[in-house]
Amino acid sequence: MRRTPAPAWLIGGLASSNLAFGVLQAAAPITVIHQFHHSPAPVGAIWSAAAVASLLAVWVARRAIDRWHVWPVGAVAAAVSTAACLAIALTPTFYSYVESVAVLMAAACGRWERGVSRPVRSAAW
Repeated sequence: MRRTPAPAWLIGGLASSNLAFGVLQAAAPITVIHQFHHSPAPVGAIWSAAAVASLLAVWVARRAIDRWHVWPVGAVAAAVSTAACLAIALTPTFYSYVESVAVLMAAACGRWERGVSRPVRSAAW
């Protein structure tokens, strides 16, 4: 691992990201009920909005990677993801909570989209 630290960074990043998303998904119904005094039904709307934002982010990230390459796009996506994660904890209203979750999920898709490269065509094709 000392010679190639990239796998360790990848594993650490995936583990911390998955932990944050797991806590967010587990806490979302409780947060919506107790903090914002809504029924748990709007949690589905939150994940639907996040899914739409994620699809849009994947589309944008592919084009951004083609134009500016992987590293700057990944750095911006990681910064946006971190800011959105902090914003979720500070949201005063339900609608800002929905927006923050959608931005977090979209930024995460943009961040992990950089790991997905175009298919490599082998010589057999």
